Amino acid sequence: MPQAISDGDEVYFKAANNDGPLFAVKKLSPCSGVRILLFVNKDMDEVERFYTLITGKTPLAYNKIEEGLCYRKFPLSDKLELQLISHPSLKSQPVKNTALCFMMNDVNKMCSEIPGGVRNIGEGHWQVKDPEGNAVILYSLLK
Repeated sequence: MPQAISDGDEVYFKAANNDGPLFAVKKLSPCSGVRILLFVNKDMDEVERFYTLITGKTPLAYNKIEEGLCYRKFPLSDKLELQLISHPSLKSQPVKNTALCFMMNDVNKMCSEIPGGVRNIGEGHWQVKDPEGNAVILYSLLK
């Protein structure tokens, strides 16, 4: 079971072995839901472009230049958001035991746009790496 830390109306979960993204669950309505946090060590703009391409969403941007903090929020649904966070004091390694999964309408159409290429891992499933080296699974519903 992941470790849990409460902070006001949010509960953060981190895998005990530290191989996985950080999850936050907001408990109170009307904004209850799940937030997936990924820490960015490299180029935030490059990681932002990657997830904009994958999600088809434009993120909400926040930069606190004097502190070196910046984050991008991708609202994926009413109850789910992906948040990219970069700060000079935060260091992370690529996630090895977990992959974010996204349903795509036409992965073949996007193949040439995804940096690093796309690897077919099964019928209707492909694996890519984000610019930080994290595995991302793309899938489409079989017809």
